[in-house]
Amino acid sequence: MTFISIQTFACKCKETKFQEGYSNSDLVFVGKVIDIKDYIKGCKNDECTDYLVVFEITRTLKGNSDNVTIHTFKDSGGCGYPFRYDEEYLVYADKSDENSFRVGLCSRTSKLETEIARSDIKKIEVKEKTLYNILYSALWVRQLGKLSSYLKVRKIR
Repeated sequence: MTFISIQTFACKCKETKFQEGYSNSDLVFVGKVIDIKDYIKGCKNDECTDYLVVFEITRTLKGNSDNVTIHTFKDSGGCGYPFRYDEEYLVYADKSDENSFRVGLCSRTSKLETEIARSDIKKIEVKEKTLYNILYSALWVRQLGKLSSYLKVRKIR
């Protein structure tokens, strides 16, 4: 009788709440996968462990980018995200170097059609609207302060 031992690795993720996922991501966007290819740089013996996933970004929710290439491991055991060509996603990406980003299975990345994606987008829109209102209010308070100072100098009441 012969026994063979095979060592396997599984990706272990803890649930990432919205605020943590959003705060810890460098780039959050909605985009469509337009290409998936092997990441050849750094491959050893033709064993590439990464995919390069090219997105056409339709909406940037955090960070700056027009079109972006994402690195992810090829398999879920390495915590790679299973992107599919021509599908749309809400993507939470981390900067991996100057010009590239990485996405893993443990991020809040999800297909755009899921409840998680729709809920997250609503939360981000509320954040944006709240921030806009705060900035707009601060601008008015500043302007009113300037007007008040001007009126005091001119002794106009």
